[in-house]
Amino acid sequence: MRMAVVVFALAALGGALACSDKVDAGTFNGSINGSCNRARAITVEEHAGAAMNDKSLALTFDDGPSEATIELSAFLKAEGISATFFVNGTHIEGREAVLDQQLADGHLLGNHTHTHAALTTLSHADIVTEVTETDRLLAGRVAADKLYFRPPFGDWNEAVATALSGSAMKKYRGPVGWDVGDSLTEGSAADWDCWDEQNGTRTVEECGDLYLKEIRAKKRGVVLLHDGPPGGAGLKTTSMVKYIVPILKAEGYTFARIDEVKLVPHGTPPPVSEPPGTRSGPTPPDPCD
Repeated sequence: MRMAVVVFALAALGGALACSDKVDAGTFNGSINGSCNRARAITVEEHAGAAMNDKSLALTFDDGPSEATIELSAFLKAEGISATFFVNGTHIEGREAVLDQQLADGHLLGNHTHTHAALTTLSHADIVTEVTETDRLLAGRVAADKLYFRPPFGDWNEAVATALSGSAMKKYRGPVGWDVGDSLTEGSAADWDCWDEQNGTRTVEECGDLYLKEIRAKKRGVVLLHDGPPGGAGLKTTSMVKYIVPILKAEGYTFARIDEVKLVPHGTPPPVSEPPGTRSGPTPPDPCD
């Protein structure tokens, strides 16, 4: 379950932006009012996909790699889908080849800490260590301009942001949140809850149908799923992804990686859909390019 997120942005993280010397939490990718504000830093505010176009999704998978990851990665590649996998460092040892295969399949790797600890319970030094240890394992696999961070449990506050923004780990964009997959209700699902016997285990189809229901209602966004941890229910999630992806594609949904979409603070209104038959004209140049 997502922990509460403090809603305001850090200012003046020197040198943390590629285009500016001041943090602007308005967006991680893209621009507003014609000026570059592509954040190259950790912010206090959690970002997700409310500004994505209708019927566009970013599939994200946490807590891997695991025994399910290779199969999931291959399926997504076969479907022409590039996804983002937020990995835990402790799960990488002995599975380095899995990461390399994910990259070969066109996916992006993100940092999800080393031990999946709740960062708000740690000292500043331990917070930095959690991110640094996984960063070391991702070195050489993720380009400097494609570094994204997601905290375990969405557990985040100003103190965590301050600790990371005052360290070399300020090079990450984050925290990356999600729009779909937060909780198990009558109109939504969270895969870890679907497979939890204490909540009354759902079938792959039942859980998938709830994901579909939430996606159809929201029309867009970052989708939270889990391919790990090792020994967990990643294979069930893989089966569910195989169930929902063909349905979503048939309904006209498209898919992108986190680095290919504009991420904005939670609570940002979705874009206004154009009336049928209207044309918006050419897309203005990106001032960040």
